[in-house]
Order: sequence, then C-alpha cells, then structure tokens
Amino acid sequence: MRMKTVRKSPFVASLLAFTFAGGQVLAVSNVVPTCSGHTVESGGNIGSVLSGFTVCVGSNPTSPPATSANWENQEFHSGGSITDWKRGNSSKTDPTIAVGTYTLGTGSQAGTSGKAGDTWIYDTVQYKYGSGPAGSLYMVALNSGDLYYCLTNFSTSNGGSATLDYKGLQKSGQVGCPGNFNGD
Repeated sequence: MRMKTVRKSPFVASLLAFTFAGGQVLAVSNVVPTCSGHTVESGGNIGSVLSGFTVCVGSNPTSPPATSANWENQEFHSGGSITDWKRGNSSKTDPTIAVGTYTLGTGSQAGTSGKAGDTWIYDTVQYKYGSGPAGSLYMVALNSGDLYYCLTNFSTSNGGSATLDYKGLQKSGQVGCPGNFNGD
C-alpha cells in the first residue's frame, strides 16, 4: 500500500507561528534591542562588523577622542585573535603585539516589547586577555563608524534599551587610531 504524503497548508504553517492567549491570537516575533539608541547587530552579522577592523577606544570609554593620541585600546580583530597596534609594526620600543582573543556568538531572552511572546535576539562578543577569565558578554551596534558596546543584561521591560558600557571607532584593517603614533 502506498502512503500518501501530507503537506501542511500555508494556513496551518502560519497558524503554528502564533500563540493563543486569553482568546486573542498574538504574533510571536523576534525583537532586536538597542545600545545607546542604536540597533545592535543580530543574525550573525557581528563578524562582518569586527573581523578585519581595528577598534579604537579612548581613555574616556564612552566618548572617544576624534583625533588624538589618547587611545587606550587599538585592537585589530582577525579570526578570533586581538592584536594591539601600540606604536605600530615598525616600532622598536612598543611594537604591535597579540594581546588576547574574542569569541562571537548569539544571545536571546524572552521578554515583552509590548507584545506577549516576543523574543529578544542579538549577536554577542566576549573578550579574553591573557590567562585570566573571559570578560563580559557585549552586544554591539555600528552607526557611521562608531561602535557602541552594551552589556547583555538589559531589561526587556524598558523596550530593550541597553546601557552604554563603552564606545569606540571602527577603522578598516590593522592600523593605528587617528592621531596615533605610527612607528618611533
């Protein structure tokens, strides 16, 4: 006897994407949080925002200098490795050196954004320097060359707005940050 293949109708498939609550049909959706008012990376896009770029962070982490030598971190991201620019490859006194690793991932948490059943989704990055433990998980938002790093412990009840932990500049390639030393 030949078995008949049963296909789900588009209606049934669509119906499976809904949650029933209190007699109402509510759409279940993924919501992306914000970091300092900017939408964070999601869907695995964070690799294209960090890999192959130098991230510049100043001594005032929430307000990096536009063009000064006051950079505390000038970290090139490539294949999970972090290289600090320091004074550049040609420096005899403070050369470029590998300083740690980074791991990319994804995160999610249930919450509400005005609709029951929403899930907050976001990409994450976690840094590890030396032999110490890995650092905090961050969400990252890119806006006009500025990178906004926010911790992932945001409240879903406030519309998914995370608090800025630090802000950096995104520079293409392994380079010094604006106004920085380039050799001795």
